[in-house]
Amino acid sequence: MNNLFLVVSKGSEDISRQIQNTPKFDYSNAFKDVKPYQFKYIPSQSTINFAHNIIYDIDMFCIIMIVISMFIIALSVSNSNHNWRSIGFSFAKLGYIGIVLGHLGVASAMSYHNFFHRLIPIAFFVGSQVMLYMVPTVLYVQGIQALEMDDIVPSPDAKNKAYDSFKYLIFSVIFAGILMTLSGGISR
Repeated sequence: MNNLFLVVSKGSEDISRQIQNTPKFDYSNAFKDVKPYQFKYIPSQSTINFAHNIIYDIDMFCIIMIVISMFIIALSVSNSNHNWRSIGFSFAKLGYIGIVLGHLGVASAMSYHNFFHRLIPIAFFVGSQVMLYMVPTVLYVQGIQALEMDDIVPSPDAKNKAYDSFKYLIFSVIFAGILMTLSGGISR
């Protein structure tokens, strides 16, 4: 019995000595090199490609709707048909809403928990889409309405208003390109 006690006590001393001699891992500096943004949601490349494809499909569909609306509005002007003009504006509104909501929805889904961190580039991007699609169409309609002042020969005043509208249209596209560039730079 005494021998058994000695063996157990000797074994326990050996185990305790080994535990004491084992080097301890310092957890205090384990995460010192981990930066905060590494904890944020980062989508995979396949997810990014899928989102880009969705945005492309939304854009193509909405652009087709806006182009159709331009033709309808132009036909309504030539025929003085106000019903067709309201249909054209309805198509254009649907196109605008689709583009803005589509981009905003995909961008927020891509950002996930990081939505507020990317709110500024998303705002720039949506703003660029509005400038690229909505403003040119509105200016296009204003130009047509200005030319509609005289059915046969547009007056100089109508020509000037139409010229200003189409001039601002070009500026809006350039400004949209600047906004898109800013949105890409900020998101990176």
